[in-house]
Amino acid sequence: MIEANNPSLRSWLEIPANSDFPIQNLPFGIFSTASLSARVGVAIGDQVLNLSALFAAGFLRTSKELPFTESDYSASTLNPIINHGKAATRLLRARISTLLNADSSELRVATDSHAACIIDLSTVTMHLPVNVGDYTSRLVAFWVSRNNPSSDGFSNTEIFIGGEYLANFPFDEIIGGVNFFGFGDGITEG
Repeated sequence: MIEANNPSLRSWLEIPANSDFPIQNLPFGIFSTASLSARVGVAIGDQVLNLSALFAAGFLRTSKELPFTESDYSASTLNPIINHGKAATRLLRARISTLLNADSSELRVATDSHAACIIDLSTVTMHLPVNVGDYTSRLVAFWVSRNNPSSDGFSNTEIFIGGEYLANFPFDEIIGGVNFFGFGDGITEG
């Protein structure tokens, strides 16, 4: 099991009991506020972690394991994050999980960073998380299949795009195993 998905983990942040975003499910997304341009964030409970602010405060230092830079975190899509690959993204999620873990005081005690790094979800505007290029119709088909399931995982009407049946399309390879606000369905490995 990936440690960031361990069911026994608890966050020092208060997480509503019915939240879709406990510490075990930290989906990446793109958000903006009245004073912040679109940037990368991670949902936790009813809050969003501003990864650009976490980087600026020294919590997400660039390293061989975490090759992400400030421009990756301040990008208006997740494409730069995804381009680093699934292994790096998994390590980033693990680092975020460590920062939020009840057993870690690193971010918890840095109260001067909280206002910039931890933002109330109700104050943000969410944006399309990726520039999907040629895969727009396939991701739409994926969304339809996930939200209108039948016994084979697709809607009752078979999904064809450009004459291609999408039952065996490798969606995980397209989105790189990254789950997004609105695309996650509980605890994920991504």
